[in-house]
Amino acid sequence: MRAWPAIACLALLAAAGCGAADRLFGAIHGELLCGYDVLALPNEKVEVRVQLLAGSFLSDQKNRPIRFLRDGKVVKETRTDDEGHASLVFQPGARGNTVFQAEAPPANPLGAPARADIHVACREAGDPMCVVDLDKTLVDSGVKEVLLGDPDAMPGSPEVMARLARKFTIIYLTHRPEPMEPKSKVWLRSKTFPEGPVLCSTRRQFVHSSEQYKSDVLAELTGRFRAIRFGVGDKESDADAYHANGLHTVLLVIAKADPKHLREQADDLNGLPEDTDAVAGWAQVEKVILGGGRFPRAAMQQALREQADRVDPHKGK
Repeated sequence: MRAWPAIACLALLAAAGCGAADRLFGAIHGELLCGYDVLALPNEKVEVRVQLLAGSFLSDQKNRPIRFLRDGKVVKETRTDDEGHASLVFQPGARGNTVFQAEAPPANPLGAPARADIHVACREAGDPMCVVDLDKTLVDSGVKEVLLGDPDAMPGSPEVMARLARKFTIIYLTHRPEPMEPKSKVWLRSKTFPEGPVLCSTRRQFVHSSEQYKSDVLAELTGRFRAIRFGVGDKESDADAYHANGLHTVLLVIAKADPKHLREQADDLNGLPEDTDAVAGWAQVEKVILGGGRFPRAAMQQALREQADRVDPHKGK
């Protein structure tokens, strides 16, 4: 059975293998059912897919029974393939949201079934959309803290996102691997972020850089949806992927603590596309997207250097 080696190594280091999948990924007695959200056009046939993984190495579970339900009624019973996948074909008739539930009976009769939700967001091609990253953008920490605990949301982000969702369909696009999708959805709900499809990288996509993964996903999406207007992230690679696909980029810049790193941050912004807005927090994200405000890269660079000079007037010499 194939596994997720990078994630498995982290699991083994963090939890010595025993119960790692439960603690780090929200598995049920070592079994994790991942449900993968979908964006669809009206009358477009899409695949509603899950994958069953188990153990500290998150190995594929083949030939296991899976039930798909909608509104509590079973719509399909099937079995997983050699990579642990099971799916059904769905054709939404009109704009709206559909939620499927999937469940996998436990391998151990005394265990509990693994469950997953799969959201199908059906939108018209011209509906306005906004793409948002997770780590260091909505999440006030990195992946390690997500796996090991319950990190805070970036200050002001839930409230701003709620207002953005009144105008835009929100697409949560992250390079996190698919086994982190269930925990990502739980965290977003717990912090009251608006509903929206959560798109994580597949095993094949995960080996590529974050920039390539996001650029590839956006190229496919913008080929079907012509009004994906904004992208919010925290890395230069986010900005490059958004810019390459015609999105107006909003880059969240969290100032470092010491003068050397502040100056390095300022220099790093030289690589940003010229039309990128470099913002200091979620209030400024809102001003860009909903208020038409502009926060030029040069202004952020100047602010970072001035902050460094206040802390170290000798400029590190």
